[in-house]
Amino acid sequence: MSIAGQRLALVSLVVPEYDEAVAYYTSVLGLRLVQDEPQGDGKRWVVVAPAGAPAGGAALLLARAATPEQASRVGNQTGGRVFLFLHTADFAADYARYAAAGVEFLSEPRDEPYGRVAVFRDRYGTKWDLIEPRVATPLAHEAAGLEAHADALLAFLTECERLKTALRSGWTSAGRRESVAEHTWRLMMLALVIHPSVPEADLFRVLKICLVHDLGEAIGGDVPAPEQAARGGVKGTDERRDLQTLIAPLPAALATEILALWDEYEAASTAEARLAKALDKLETILQHTQGDNPMDFDYRFNLHYGRRYTEAPPIVAALRARLDAATEARAHAQESA
Repeated sequence: MSIAGQRLALVSLVVPEYDEAVAYYTSVLGLRLVQDEPQGDGKRWVVVAPAGAPAGGAALLLARAATPEQASRVGNQTGGRVFLFLHTADFAADYARYAAAGVEFLSEPRDEPYGRVAVFRDRYGTKWDLIEPRVATPLAHEAAGLEAHADALLAFLTECERLKTALRSGWTSAGRRESVAEHTWRLMMLALVIHPSVPEADLFRVLKICLVHDLGEAIGGDVPAPEQAARGGVKGTDERRDLQTLIAPLPAALATEILALWDEYEAASTAEARLAKALDKLETILQHTQGDNPMDFDYRFNLHYGRRYTEAPPIVAALRARLDAATEARAHAQESA
């Protein structure tokens, strides 16, 4: 019997205290806090989920142990077996990040038929599998499957070409409008050169987020920041829909990964996403300070643009200060002309 509309929403994980558990699972394991609401009598509804998980995906309900029997189950809800299975698109990066944070791995990474895996134990004793699922490669497909796979990739990449001609509000130093693709290229270059000053961020993930953050604009085009406010904040909804259309030809696993990266950026739910947002603002302002812009260009808008994302880390704040000075100089020159 099949019942439509059902899904597994939450798995209860017994913990000693709420705040300590939230701090550990978010700061060390990198999960995001989805919900934290008081329920009365000291109880709270606390939900965490992987940072890149799609909206509505399975999540963990952190349940504080309220009795001695419940406390005895903390870290051992399965009698010593692995309880939770955390999938990742980048095993090497997550393994290195967890190890550096002091997470206790109980096994060396190994390759299994289903993917690359290592078992770790969280601070309460719960065992997890960190898994990068094995994705079937085109070489494993039969001839017909390989042809279809190649066609799907080319269909997607052909549509991505639109980003080379989708124009932004910025102008180049040569006096022409810049494209979304050009903005993305220098954004990724900015991420590369700034990374030594922000070693805690996973560079590969930052680059992937930067690469996909404007993909939806291949269909809907760029919407300048001042116009976004006038539209009432629907840009994200429209752009996500356009992105789903763009990635539709791709294999499901790859399309899901790209959409999750975009959602991560949009929500600024991880350190990598927040850094990508900060760099996006900096690259935009940089282009505006060096572009051969129209006479009525609003430089002073940039003095407030993206401020909350560019106050940290220190290198980002230092770059922002210099770009603000350059912006002020362009505005002053314009007003004095």
